[in-house]
Amino acid sequence: MSATDLIHAALDRLGEGVVVLRDTHSQNVRWANSQVTTNGDMWSTNLTVIAAQPVAKGTGVAVMSGQVADPPEAAALADQALTAAAESTDSDRADLIDAGTDAGFEDSAPPLEHSTPERMVRALGVFLDARTPQFGYAEATRSTTYLATTAGTRHRHVQDQFRFEASARDASGSTWWGTNTWQAPFRDAAAQQTRDLAVQRSRQSLDPGRHPVILTPGAVADLLIYLAWSASGRDAVEGHNVFAKPGGGTRIGDSLTHARSRCSPIPGTRGCSPQPRSWWRRTRAWTRCSTTVWHWVGKP
Repeated sequence: MSATDLIHAALDRLGEGVVVLRDTHSQNVRWANSQVTTNGDMWSTNLTVIAAQPVAKGTGVAVMSGQVADPPEAAALADQALTAAAESTDSDRADLIDAGTDAGFEDSAPPLEHSTPERMVRALGVFLDARTPQFGYAEATRSTTYLATTAGTRHRHVQDQFRFEASARDASGSTWWGTNTWQAPFRDAAAQQTRDLAVQRSRQSLDPGRHPVILTPGAVADLLIYLAWSASGRDAVEGHNVFAKPGGGTRIGDSLTHARSRCSPIPGTRGCSPQPRSWWRRTRAWTRCSTTVWHWVGKP
């Protein structure tokens, strides 16, 4: 049984509609306390059916998704979508068009290469060689997505993804490093973890007051990601986040804080020059081992 057998089983039940099937092969490995704990090799098939049915004042549309294992299950999912569409109200929609057929549409979903587990273990070995306890997770995924419509469209796309996350911990603290590319500098990152833990063992007392602060690229990325997540236009209009203006409206164009800060792509930016050379060498190491190269420089 191939992926297209499931697609055709669903399409045969539809008068008008769209079928999207995603066939995914993934392999993973997890480790804790510098020991491999679990690993897995998994296949999953997820089918989404978008069905259109005539209703009293137009056309009803419904969407159903689920994992399927054989053509009868695919047909049953399509029937559920048809039932839901018939019970819905008129929907604003466009007519389907025939966008052609991709070469190889009927081909089965390709699995990950046999060398994938070996590549993950090789990358993991770099971190397990460190003296500090290591924790983490690695996963390689290959998703083949099929799109088919009752109008004749047949498209197929293969997408590879990779995820590697490693954390080193000791009594002084912990570090985290991650990547989504096989070409990442794994050995440099493992060495940087050791240096980061050494930095955390150093403690300095500061008097209360305002002090210049320089964050690592990873810390800046975490702040900017949270900022992006929070920057919802709808929430601002409805008064639910910091970007809402008291009394109504948004604060687009307003200054949100009087704190003087700026982002810089280079560690030697103005305001940071008093730092010793050894500090800048460590900063450049942060830049090499991070996918984000911006440094946030806060001025008192």
